Amino acid sequence: MRPALLVAEKEPENGLSTRKLLLETAKFNVITAHSAQESLEALQLLAPGLAGLVVTSHLGPENDCEIVAKAFKEAKPKAPVFFLSPTGMHACKWADHHLSTYEPDKLLVLVRDLLGDPSKSP
Repeated sequence: MRPALLVAEKEPENGLSTRKLLLETAKFNVITAHSAQESLEALQLLAPGLAGLVVTSHLGPENDCEIVAKAFKEAKPKAPVFFLSPTGMHACKWADHHLSTYEPDKLLVLVRDLLGDPSKSP
């Protein structure tokens, strides 16, 4: 079974986000939530099947990452949380990894390192 990631980010103006396309192309299952509330609802329904969480600083107010990531860590303490911001320097204390939104390749490398590479599974 391919690892599933919850990607919590504001809905892009021009269709699908780069992160969703990149992760799905790499054979990860991706569930997208476009607000903190949608993210929390998805967690209630899907937490047992999720392997990780990707939250962007564009999701909403600064504390949205804290709210969503904390709920995720309470449900899945050992699963990684990736926080993406334009500079890679904004903080989300519940996140395990802080990355720049402008370097999706680094996100993919880190996700594969931590969760495996589903494109190489039989």
